[in-house]
Amino acid sequence: MIADIRQFMQTYGGSPEDYYVGVTDDARTSLFLDRAVKERVDTWPYGEATSSESAQYIADYCVNRSGTDGGDDGAGVGMRFVYIYKKAPHTTP
Repeated sequence: MIADIRQFMQTYGGSPEDYYVGVTDDARTSLFLDRAVKERVDTWPYGEATSSESAQYIADYCVNRSGTDGGDDGAGVGMRFVYIYKKAPHTTP
């Protein structure tokens, strides 16, 4: 999944801090309601990790080693979805 995230950032360009990587139990709610990503305008893949620990590791790797912005939506059991989007003036953040 880390390789997929790197490929996504390479494809859409910019620097790592232009992207937000998050962990959640409901990717679509996190993206479209919590983060204000526009479904038909913005770029925003997500995937399901094998465990909540794996999902958190992936997000931590992106934030701490790759330099993306990011966080979690209350990390815990069941938080297996990792999402990424390229930030825009209308997204939060």
